[in-house]
Amino acid sequence: MIILKHLTVERFRLLREVNLHFPQRGSILIQGPNESGKSALLESIYFALYGEALVAGRGKRSFDDLISYGATNTSVTLILSIGTTEMTVTRTIERGRGQHVTLSIRRLGMPP
Repeated sequence: MIILKHLTVERFRLLREVNLHFPQRGSILIQGPNESGKSALLESIYFALYGEALVAGRGKRSFDDLISYGATNTSVTLILSIGTTEMTVTRTIERGRGQHVTLSIRRLGMPP
C-alpha cells in the first residue's frame, strides 16, 4: 500500500507555498471556494508522481504553465512510503528550461 506522508509545494499554479502533513489514519477533506487551489493541490501530487501535467481539454500543458504567474521556477516534494521503503521525490521546473527530478529511497528503521 502507498501511503502519502508529506507534501511541500512552492509556486505551483495557484499555490504559492504549501507544507502539508498527511494523517496516517482517517479521511482527508479538501474544501474551499472556486479557484482556491484544490485542483492545483491534487495536480501537484500527480506531477510529483508522474512528472507530467494533467491534460487540460484537448492539448497538453507545457511545464511552464505549471509555474505560478511571475515566478521563474516551481518545486514539488512528495514523501511517501511503500511497505518499509520511504521515497522522497522532488521535481523542479525552471521557466524555459524544463524539469529536474531527484529521487531518494531509504528503508524505514535503518539509519539514513
